[in-house]
This record gives sequence, C-alpha cells and structure tokens, in this order.
Amino acid sequence: VSVEHLPTECLYKYERARLLEASLAYEKSMLPDFFASPKGAPKLKSDFEKWRFCSVDSAAIISDPRWDFLFKDASDFSVPKQRKAFLHIGAPQMDGALIETALARDESILKDDQYFFFVSHDNLAPCVWSDDQRRKVAAEGSHDGANTTCPEYLLPHFHEFLSNATAADSDVVISDEWLSMPSSEMGLLKVLENFDPLIVLYYRRFVDWILISYYQSHLDAGVSTLESMNGQVRLVDFIRHVCSRLFASETNHPGKRLIDLPLTPDYTYQLWERYMDVPANEGNIEIVNFDDRPVVQSLLCDVLDAEKACKFELDRFEMNKSAKSPSESSVPKYVEMAMGLQWNNGVRSMKSFYKLADIYEEKMTARGLVEDDIPEECLSRAEMSMLHMVSLEYERILLPSHRDSSQGEENMRQHFAALVASGAFCSVDLDKMVHSMKWQFLFEPLDETLAL
Repeated sequence: VSVEHLPTECLYKYERARLLEASLAYEKSMLPDFFASPKGAPKLKSDFEKWRFCSVDSAAIISDPRWDFLFKDASDFSVPKQRKAFLHIGAPQMDGALIETALARDESILKDDQYFFFVSHDNLAPCVWSDDQRRKVAAEGSHDGANTTCPEYLLPHFHEFLSNATAADSDVVISDEWLSMPSSEMGLLKVLENFDPLIVLYYRRFVDWILISYYQSHLDAGVSTLESMNGQVRLVDFIRHVCSRLFASETNHPGKRLIDLPLTPDYTYQLWERYMDVPANEGNIEIVNFDDRPVVQSLLCDVLDAEKACKFELDRFEMNKSAKSPSESSVPKYVEMAMGLQWNNGVRSMKSFYKLADIYEEKMTARGLVEDDIPEECLSRAEMSMLHMVSLEYERILLPSHRDSSQGEENMRQHFAALVASGAFCSVDLDKMVHSMKWQFLFEPLDETLAL
C-alpha cells in the first residue's frame, strides 16, 4: 500500500475559488505592475489549477476496516515520559544562597523523593551564557573570587548528572544565582537535553526588594565604588538613582509604562520578562511569593512537593534548626553618616567606615545626643507615591491571584504606610550636619589609626 492509496479530503470548489480570488487581490494590491505582467495574474491562475489542496482523511481511515492494520500495534506503543528540570533562578535579594545550601544539605533525601540536585564546586551559569556575557562579567570583576568561566569538566559532568537522573526515572533540581544574568534564559535550553524546564522565580515586593538591595550594595561596595559615586552613598541617593526615570516619568517619559522605568535588571519582573521572551518557557514559569512562608519550605513543600525533604525541613523549623535569612537588612544611620562624610578622606575599607560610625556614636553619646537627633532627609511624598504605585503594578502582574483582590492591594497599602511611618525612606541629612554649628564637633580631627 502506497501513500497515494490513502483516502483524502480536499477543499470544496467554492473554497478554492475564494482562495484564488483572495490571492489575486493581494498580488494586485501589493505588486500592481507584476500582477499586470504575463508572469503575474495569468501565471498565478495557471499554477493554482495544479494545486490540489488536499489532506489525509483521518476520519475515513478510522471508520474503514480496511485500515485497521495501521492500529494493530497501537496498544504496545507508549510515549516516553519527559522528566522535569526545576530551575531555581536565584534572583538577588531572594535568599538564593540559602536555598542552594539547603538543597545541597538535603541532596540524599531529595533522591528518595526522586529528585536529583545538581551539586558542583563551580557555577553552571557561565557554561550557558553567551560569549558576550562571559566577557562582560569577566571585565566587571568583583565576584568574590568565584570562577566566572566554564571549566572543561563541568558540562560533561552535568550531562552525566542528567543521564543518571534519567536512569533513575527522577526529575532534576538546579539552583544558581547567576542564572539571573542575561543570556542564561536561552543557553539553558541547549544543555537540558530531554528535560522539560520549569522556571522558578521568587517574588518580593518591589519596595522591600529595593531597601534590601541598598543594604546589600553597601556591603558589596568597595572604596573605589564609593568614590565613583561622588558621595551619593545614602539610601535616598540609591533609590533616586535606581528610580530616576520613574520619578521623572511625568515630564521625561510620558506614555511609558511605570514598570519599565526602574533601572533594576535583576528584579523579579525583569527576569520574568526575559524568560517569558523564550517561547519554550511559556506556561513553564512559576512565581513564588517570598513572604508566604520560609523560602526553603516553599520550594521543597509547595514547588517540588518533595514529601520526605519537606517533612525534614518542617521538623527542623519546629526545632529552630532551619537555616534563616540574615536578620539585619538596613544600614545604621551612623554608618551612612560615616560613608557620606568621609568617603573621600582616605578611608580604605568598609570595616573602617564601621569604626568611624562607632566613633561618631561615642561622640554623640558624650554630648547627650542619640540616633533620633540626627537630621533626616526623606523621599518626597511624590517620590514615595510613585514607588508605591510601581510596587502595586509589579504585584498585579507577577501575582495574578492578587490582581483582582482588594485584600492584596490593601495589604500592600498598609505595609507601605508602616514603612513610611518607620522612616524607612529616610537618610541622614548630610548638608544640615555640615552647615550646622550643632554638629561641628563631629568634624574634629580623628585618630588616624582608627580612620584609616
């Protein structure tokens, strides 16, 4: 039996006539000169007569006993199961390192739940980056000595890991903070072989994320970084820089969406947008609310549904032995004051700024002054309003369940109001301190051994 013997279903005569009519109309409209030539309309009509516009009539095959032989072995056929690759994209300020440590600790327990966790001394991310991204990261430097290249052993080791997971009929879990960097979203698809990716991104309220980002940036900043910022080292300076386009949106960016204005390429929304741009990821991205429950619990219990690993983590939590996020998340005013006042006076390390902060506190205490006496400069009401609005918009997009929930919006409003009331968007007013006689005692010569 050849393919020509298969029953066919073709377009009706009137359908073919309409199709030819539309084809002629398109050509006449778009190529009028060509349409009027011998190679135009006459050729199109001639070629059209040769085309059959037919398909295999599957309904006829199913209903006709003569074709039963095609289905004889169908009961023995099965589609191989495609395993899942859970890809935790460790966005900054989302406790990615905490999650990676917990997963590595529970590697053997996860295997009992039929999950293989990829463990390596080097990051997988550089192996999936584009060449341009690798060069950019290498040029930027300052990655705490971590290897930003792809070692020769790593990809073969990773492929062996995938093969072992397939042989064990297990899914895989990969967690890497550097997968948040550009080009990771495309490179991952090239190394996952036959695994179906599920992208896991944690969401944190934008307003909380930007506050913790400042805290982290001050920890990471070297003296050269502070010098390049020309003294703009306070929280309000940081927020105004990151949100400069947002705060100027009414005058400089009319018509632009608020969510596209903050300069935050590492925030969850921007990562989500990048990964969504890859067609293979459509429907395969899960957003996890950072504030719903401890991050390790949410990954093990909610995302993976890893029964044994989840139970172990819940038991650890009950016994207060679960890994926790760092409790400190704000820069003390004394430290902000030291950085702002002494950034260009020869201080050589962040440790020295903390020593200076202690000196300032001691000097103030000796005069009966406390931290609340330090003059403040806060974001304006208009700036805070814009920050609130864009935070709400991000949440509506990333957490659809909150989109139509008045409770979700009300929770955000109350949370934001509490931050404002606590002075979360305020910094030391350095200008007032410099120009006020009240604070001149702080500028007396310092012990050089402490200052440097």
